[in-house]
Amino acid sequence: MLDHQVLVFTGIAALLTITPGADTFLVIKNVLRGGRQAGVVTTLGICCALFVHAILSALGLSIVLMHSANAYLALKWAGLAFLFDRGRAVLASARARRTLEAISGTVLLGFGVRLAFEDRR
Repeated sequence: MLDHQVLVFTGIAALLTITPGADTFLVIKNVLRGGRQAGVVTTLGICCALFVHAILSALGLSIVLMHSANAYLALKWAGLAFLFDRGRAVLASARARRTLEAISGTVLLGFGVRLAFEDRR
């Protein structure tokens, strides 16, 4: 017989697994913005990242980071550099979006949905 705690854990884990998260919304946004191909590419990117994470975990990177403060600090700085670069790209994209709006009269709203309106001059 299975222990009650194992059954509860399995049920909660299954529920959390099927709950949509940030990856799901990223795929939806990219499908709405760029079509099916963009969604497939996004999905492949997410799967590759999960694969890399699994390999690094299997190699014991988490144990190394737990025991090496310098390695953990280096990883945090690398993460900071990555986030800074992503922020810079988002700001550049916002600047380009404003230029596009001024030229074409297109308003871009959440998740990349495009709503066009006619110029009423």
